[in-house]
Amino acid sequence: MVSTLLTGLISFWNLTANNTDQGGGNVGTDTAISYTTPVLGRANLDGATSKIVLTTAIAMPADLTIVALIKMAAGFGNSIVFGDSDVSAASWYIFRVSSDGRLFFGWAKSGVGNAQYATTDVVIGDTNDHIIKVTQSGISAPVFYVDNVSVAVSLLGGDPNFAKPAAQGSAIGAFGALGTQNFNGALKYVGIFSKVLSTEERAEYYNGGNGKAWPFSPIALNLFTKQAVKRAAYV
Repeated sequence: MVSTLLTGLISFWNLTANNTDQGGGNVGTDTAISYTTPVLGRANLDGATSKIVLTTAIAMPADLTIVALIKMAAGFGNSIVFGDSDVSAASWYIFRVSSDGRLFFGWAKSGVGNAQYATTDVVIGDTNDHIIKVTQSGISAPVFYVDNVSVAVSLLGGDPNFAKPAAQGSAIGAFGALGTQNFNGALKYVGIFSKVLSTEERAEYYNGGNGKAWPFSPIALNLFTKQAVKRAAYV
């Protein structure tokens, strides 16, 4: 059985030892990144200058999912997991952990309407590992997940009906080409998909809280409860 996480995958970075894009070949250039080594490898970012600038910018898909395993540093500020922006921040989209611990997703297109924002009511206020996801289908409201549980969303403003931005300059851990709001903590298993992950796919990526590394291999699902049954954790 082939993992359906492969379908609609744009890029996926394990970030356990380097910035190789196992899913799409979109490698980046590291600034102030250190890697702890496997088995528990991850990319460590300093919240000041750390970022991975990608070779090829990624346009915001019509349907999308962004996933990551995160570990925040104490006293973190606005920390972008994945962002794309021009140098003036006129066109952009970002997924971040805000300084108050809420997840934030937003986008804007230069000259078209107002920026659209959504944030969670749930706050990440510790330095433990967490699996976070944001999904969006078309112009519907974004849906956020923390540790595979859907969390309440507040829409802050803007018009979701205007066109989504084209690719400008993409980065892991920073505001795209602008390079600000640098992530403060550790990241691994960062991925972007041109689809909304299904319940089964979200469970496969969650992997009992361990996250999912490339290469993907399916996990067993109880057909009656649709709960994930973890096989061997790949961390």
